[in-house]
Formats: sequence, C-alpha cells, structure tokens
Amino acid sequence: MVLSTGPVMIETLPAWVLLLLLWIAVVNPVTFAVYAWDKSRARFGAWRVPESRLLFLALIGGWPGAKLAQHLLHHKTRKMPFARQLNTVPVIQLMLIGGAMTLWASLGAAKELTPAHSVTRQSERSD
Repeated sequence: MVLSTGPVMIETLPAWVLLLLLWIAVVNPVTFAVYAWDKSRARFGAWRVPESRLLFLALIGGWPGAKLAQHLLHHKTRKMPFARQLNTVPVIQLMLIGGAMTLWASLGAAKELTPAHSVTRQSERSD
C-alpha cells in the first residue's frame, strides 16, 4: 500500500524522516495536553508542572504544541521570562540542527578527502 501526501510519496522518504515526522506527530499533542493540564491545575491552585519540564517538551519538538496551547489557553502569557524562553526554543533548535548539519558535512567531506587506497595500504602494512 502506498500512502500519498500530495507530491511526496511516503515510501520514498528515508526512514529517519518518517521517524522524525512520527516523533513530531506524537510529541506535539502530548505537549499541548501537558500545557492544558498545567493550566487546569493552575485554576485550582494545585501542584503544577515545573516550567523546566514545559520548556523541555518544547525543546524536544513540541514547540508548535506549546505555542498553540499558550495561544488558545492563554497559558503562561503574562510570565515574560517564560514567554521569552519559550520563544528562544526554535532558535536553539535551529542552532542544534545547523551544528549537526555542519558536523555531518565535515565528516562526509573528510571521508571524501581520504583516498581509498590509503586504507588498503594501512591494512597491507599490518599483515
């Protein structure tokens, strides 16, 4: 069975992309639900979810769910330090992705710069 999402067919996507999409599809509703639960706890003056945990959920991919919950539920909108930290999350994510891509490219470039025959010569010397 082939699933089509328009111009991109799912079977043509690499496995890591599918896993990433699955992760985002799971972590965002979870993040939204945790923010909603925290909002309901705040209304009753009960134990709350620590802000560090809310920010962590946003950092690991739940930022859209966190921002949606913040907007729809009016949650954590008056707390400026938290709002600034939450708005910093995508910047941190982009920096991490850029660093990972740079590392990936440099490792790939290093492999391309290493002649294939140097590997066989080293193995010949060890014999």
